[in-house]
Amino acid sequence: MMSYRISQWLVDFASRRWSDHEETAREWRAELHELAALGHRGEMLRFAVSLAVSRPFFDRGIRITAAALLLAPVAAMVLWVLSHAAAIIFSEDLFMNIIGEWAFWLSETATYLAMLALAIWLALLARSWARHNPLRSPLALAVVVVIPSVPVLVFSASMGNMWRLDRALPELLIWPLGFALTLWAAASTKRRWTAWTIGLIGAFITAQVAIMSVMTHVTTPVDWAVSPLWLVSYFNYRAQMVNDVVSPTPEFYLMMTPYALSYVLTARRTPM
Repeated sequence: MMSYRISQWLVDFASRRWSDHEETAREWRAELHELAALGHRGEMLRFAVSLAVSRPFFDRGIRITAAALLLAPVAAMVLWVLSHAAAIIFSEDLFMNIIGEWAFWLSETATYLAMLALAIWLALLARSWARHNPLRSPLALAVVVVIPSVPVLVFSASMGNMWRLDRALPELLIWPLGFALTLWAAASTKRRWTAWTIGLIGAFITAQVAIMSVMTHVTTPVDWAVSPLWLVSYFNYRAQMVNDVVSPTPEFYLMMTPYALSYVLTARRTPM
């Protein structure tokens, strides 16, 4: 009968918002079947509608999703700080007498290898967190991942010696928008390796354009011929940037990119 089919659809819809949705759906369908057998159609519909409109705020999956989305950008910033411990262990002063001018490169390389390793570790954690996310829309996933990172990005930008609102504002607008579009495009792709390729290339281009928007304020004159190398130059020799301008935002992008791509692509492919 039509009322029973509608009730089943509502129950299936409601159960998808729970982490253990298959077991929950079975229990609710059994209750529906019992009400239908007794001929209580009105009560059956009220039961199904009440489940459909209620939200499991305290469901474990919802708690994990909220915690992951809100705390992951903060974790990325903390891990970024910890990665600089490598520069202390492989101090330039410590190795100067041993390998000479190569001591600087050893210190910088150790820092970025530690940063990359911690970023990959955060991405691996994100895979388990993403399986609890009830969202499957590529656009929705991109938005909920990027929005919590914006306050951390603002804090990161304010730590540099180039902080001024007129300089930072274009970057603070370009990167979230561009990265959200990148995540959306990657999540909309069915093939895993293609999705990762789109995501990594898009993340690099977004970070490059964001950095270009900053460098135009601090270089005189602007040498657009080498502008595609600005982001690479930052990681290659950040202490000798033009006018000694240093901003930690590219390092934040490095920490966030593996996590965000891992989270979005895993959540997109996890069955409801």
